[in-house]
Amino acid sequence: ELKNQYKSIPIEIISTLSTLFLIEEALSIENSLFTVSEDNFDKKLYEINLFKAVLLKNQEIDSIQTEGYSKLPVSKKIPALLITTLPDTEFNNRLESQVFMCQIVKAKFLFEFLENELKCSTLMTKLLEEFGVDNMKEIFKHLIHLGSFVLSRDEGQVLIEIPKDDFYNPTCDFFDIFSKIQIGIDYDFTFLRSSPLFKLKEGQYTVIHKNFLFEKIFKGWYFKLNEINNKLEKSQKIPEFKSFFGQHFSEDFLLRKVLVDIFSKKSIFFSGNEIKIKFPKISSEPDYYARDWNKIYLFENKDTLLKANVMTSYNFLEIEKELKEKFFESKKGKEKAVKQLVGNVKRILTNTLEFDTLSNPNKIDIYPILVLHEDCYNAAGLNFLINQWFIEELQVLEKDGFAIKRVRPLTIITIDTLILLKDILVTKKVSFNELLDDYTSKYLKSIKNNVTPFSAFINLKFPNLKVNKEVFVEYALDLAF
Repeated sequence: ELKNQYKSIPIEIISTLSTLFLIEEALSIENSLFTVSEDNFDKKLYEINLFKAVLLKNQEIDSIQTEGYSKLPVSKKIPALLITTLPDTEFNNRLESQVFMCQIVKAKFLFEFLENELKCSTLMTKLLEEFGVDNMKEIFKHLIHLGSFVLSRDEGQVLIEIPKDDFYNPTCDFFDIFSKIQIGIDYDFTFLRSSPLFKLKEGQYTVIHKNFLFEKIFKGWYFKLNEINNKLEKSQKIPEFKSFFGQHFSEDFLLRKVLVDIFSKKSIFFSGNEIKIKFPKISSEPDYYARDWNKIYLFENKDTLLKANVMTSYNFLEIEKELKEKFFESKKGKEKAVKQLVGNVKRILTNTLEFDTLSNPNKIDIYPILVLHEDCYNAAGLNFLINQWFIEELQVLEKDGFAIKRVRPLTIITIDTLILLKDILVTKKVSFNELLDDYTSKYLKSIKNNVTPFSAFINLKFPNLKVNKEVFVEYALDLAF
């Protein structure tokens, strides 16, 4: 009836968000409360009740959304799209093959970092002990094989039958690690992410959510490493592990690995770490700086999470407040990404960069880029909103007499999008500045399309974009064999 009434609008009754909340609640019920004998099981009644439960969960989410809409400011378009898409962006508009490939690339770099970082030696030893293996290749062999199998399946429910061969028992033991029922409900599906498989019976499993399973290849390791680090003796523990991971791995190691080959050898390229070593008195340096002739790329990198309860609040004022604290200015007045980028734009325009001398700053094209590590930041309207804050800060510079005409809009790019783009940029099939200019002119500056994230623009421009096949195979083999 709904589809007949709204023929031009795709109607979906079963949403990913509702389903995941429902699964969490079902798994939190003690087994004794829903044990039913096969003789008394009424399949039709069960399906009707399950459908009612889905509708009830939809209604709960819809009532929160409706309340959020009622609190929107007068100009509703951007806030409405942002609060609607932010909670489930990571589940929608993502190609599973891209998620799988990017997880493998990041995992390759993560364990390369862990094996070479002296501070992480104890962590690695404890990690191997916990899984009862001599090296991580034994784990990744199973994970990549499982991920490849799941990726190839298109049906709604993916069933996994463990073949009864010589490897049956160790394979089941491995699958059991990722199918432990943990009772608990939270806004970020922490327990489902930790255990993305559900054990139906001995030797038979099903996948709760494909992306949760793929994320065990890379994303899940941060949480496991943090858990192990918290249990270590004080003398062995890495203090403030979240900050350590974000700075030393995400920024200094991972982003450098992705960016380093994108720019020509003739370009000037510095990481923030290199700038600090060469110029110890400098402050608020960019995380990465690249100049290719008269084009400067300023990178700010933020590996940070939004609070899940804020994302699912559908309250624009709460969401905006959280975003501003993370990307504009902290509660204590510390400058964040937007203000940091504007500060470095000012340095360029005044030719006061200690690490690069410009012959004519007013003839330089400046591209400010905010690199983020979570897919929720691909939400519709987010780039537009944060760019508005950037524009407002630029206008302050303009009032002070600075020429800002050649400063481009701020572009948000997720690390996964950069990984997928790397081959295209390295082989010069298209230049970085052309992509950025194309995006800003067609979307950020457009009245109709200004809510489109950079990742969506890239997927439209390069359908089915993938990591270079040779590189992907090399990384996968290096992890598993």
